[in-house]
Amino acid sequence: MPKVFISHSTKDQRAVKEIVNLLEKIGVRGRSSIFCSSYEPYNTLNYGENFIMQLKRELEDDCIVIFYLSKNFYNSHVCLCEMGAAWVQAKTIFPMLEEGLDFSEMRGVLSGETHAFFESNGSGLDKLRDKLITLFGITDADTAHWNIAKEDFISNVRSLKEVKGEHEIQSSSSELNSRFFRQYLGKGTSSWLENVLRDLNSVRTATFMWKGGYYPLRNPYSPKKGEEFVIGYNDDYSEDYLIGTIEFAGYKPFKDIVNADRSTSSDRVNCGFKDYNLLSSFVDGKEKIGCVVLNNLKRISKTEYERLYGNFKESRETGSKYLLIRST
Repeated sequence: MPKVFISHSTKDQRAVKEIVNLLEKIGVRGRSSIFCSSYEPYNTLNYGENFIMQLKRELEDDCIVIFYLSKNFYNSHVCLCEMGAAWVQAKTIFPMLEEGLDFSEMRGVLSGETHAFFESNGSGLDKLRDKLITLFGITDADTAHWNIAKEDFISNVRSLKEVKGEHEIQSSSSELNSRFFRQYLGKGTSSWLENVLRDLNSVRTATFMWKGGYYPLRNPYSPKKGEEFVIGYNDDYSEDYLIGTIEFAGYKPFKDIVNADRSTSSDRVNCGFKDYNLLSSFVDGKEKIGCVVLNNLKRISKTEYERLYGNFKESRETGSKYLLIRST
């Protein structure tokens, strides 16, 4: 029986866990089908035995190797040795590149001439799925569910990446009991709030995007579906606030947002931009952009806002100047 072996650096275990979750959604699951040394449910290594010999034993099966290639991987002597052994013995290989790694940085037996794909490449993920369906003889594969799982995977691995430069978020080891998020807008610097509030009679879903397409929230501060998101001006200019329930938070294809916003249905999305050229410029032409999609939109006054949320302690400020997470 075939078996998937995930070759990776232990420093990338969070991303690798997402790969395992994706494999399970394809229909590949169980210790007889997956080996992953840094994810306990799929780690069959025995303490006290020779690590290399155990890996060799795993590779003796009808093995499909997914290489998760990252800077951490190439900085690890063990990973490079593992790569050589796996490349020789594996029946099928899938080199998956961490976003941010260039093809020119590939080295060893998997050089830049090797056909590889980025972790956020939907076409590459489709080919991986198709190959596994064939090798494992999966008969109940559902394309609609796969497309959802694929988009969730891409969003999740992107949310794991550090946000660089001025948008880098200060991390903390403490867990927050997040109750709602608030995005402060500078008065006069954004018309998003006025545009959405003006259209509330026809808008039931609003999409808030961050300038340049980046996404300022990642674990452990990622918003969850069903939590509340509040948008208002900074305290000196607070008048009306917009409250919505989070439907989606992460990266989303720009074309999907525009297509939804152009819908004529009564529950249409509102991007807060009337001119799509301005919107494209705002997100710097990115194909996917960081955003939150909000449902159940309501307008509340400053007085009502303070009554509902005034006793919440402000607990974290991210690299996004006006975005705050509040908790009890």
